[in-house]
Amino acid sequence: MKKLNFISFLIFLVFIGACNVFNSYDEGQRFEYQFKTDKTEYSLKDTVNATFKNKSDQTLFLSYQICTIAEMQKHENKNWKSISIPIFCPQYAKSPVKVEPGEKIETGVNLNLFDKNDLASGTYRLDVVASQKDQNKQRELTSNNFEISK
Repeated sequence: MKKLNFISFLIFLVFIGACNVFNSYDEGQRFEYQFKTDKTEYSLKDTVNATFKNKSDQTLFLSYQICTIAEMQKHENKNWKSISIPIFCPQYAKSPVKVEPGEKIETGVNLNLFDKNDLASGTYRLDVVASQKDQNKQRELTSNNFEISK
C-alpha cells in the first residue's frame, strides 16, 4: 500500500509540473524602457519635459486618452497619488500610441497652466500605462522622481 501511495504521489508531482508548463502564459512580459525628465528639480513656472524610449525588442503601446499618454503622480504618505495635469501631446491623435523598438517619444507638462494651490512642493514622477501584443495585459511604467518647489 505504501508503494502505491508513493507512486501516486510521483504521478501527482509530474502532473502538477506538466500543468505549470502548459499554463505558463506570458505574464512576465519584458518592458525595457527609459523614461526620463530633463531635470530633477522644477518650479511652478517650468515645463517638465520627458522622453520615453522603448529599449525592448518588441513594440510597446502606450495608453492614450484625451491627449494624455502620461499622468503625473505625487509621493504622499509612502504612496503615489495621481494628479490631474494635462500633458502636451498634439502630435498624438490615436489610441494607443505605438512605440517601436529603439523609438523615442517626447511629452511634457507645463506647470504654469495650473492653479498654484493644486500643486504642492514635493516629489513627483510621470507614469504611463503600457502593453505589448495583448492590450489586456498592461503595466504602469514610471519616470525618474523629480521635485517641484513653489
